[in-house]
Amino acid sequence: MNNFRKLLLERNGFSLVDMIVTLAIFGVLSLSILSTLIISNGYWQQGNQQTTSQGNSREAFQAVLNELKQALPDPDPGGANPITGYLSIAPAVAPTGVLMPNANTAVSATLTFNEPNTANYTPFGVGWSPNTPSNYKKIQYSVTGTNTLQRTEITYNANGSQASTRTDTVLSSKNGTLQLQCTFLSSNLFNLKITATENGKTYVLSSDVYLEER
Repeated sequence: MNNFRKLLLERNGFSLVDMIVTLAIFGVLSLSILSTLIISNGYWQQGNQQTTSQGNSREAFQAVLNELKQALPDPDPGGANPITGYLSIAPAVAPTGVLMPNANTAVSATLTFNEPNTANYTPFGVGWSPNTPSNYKKIQYSVTGTNTLQRTEITYNANGSQASTRTDTVLSSKNGTLQLQCTFLSSNLFNLKITATENGKTYVLSSDVYLEER
């Protein structure tokens, strides 16, 4: 009986070896769990980034479409300053608000068009003339570098000289590329396409745009 009690007393608590083995097992399990969490978080961040990029691309694409629908022929005949509208295109084309692409250059990586300058475009105003360059703005969309879609807006004075130029970033891809392609289908029908590649994933946004005669 005394020997049994002595054995129990000797086995009370953990030995140094037991603690080392326990800590080693705990460390391995902790590292395994941490690695799983890091990998899962990486996948989540990548998926979230792709979802955000696709949303931003769709939003930018729709904004370009909406503005393109405002395109309006600028019949500026020119003079001391360069022609601001479709009469600048050679060979000559039918009246159109879209300068590029056109009947001569059907596919372009640049979209250029005229739209009304709301500050001056007052068709029912006294003395108003559709030939006055200041009634219109020139809008250009293009990709600079490989990953930035920019919008440039040019306004004109009444004599056709440039009044102001402003360039803004519409869409930027941090880890990918962007491509813009515009196709002339007819004098009032165009196709707009944006191709975005992000982290090895490619998605394409494409739509035909019909311009009503105004």
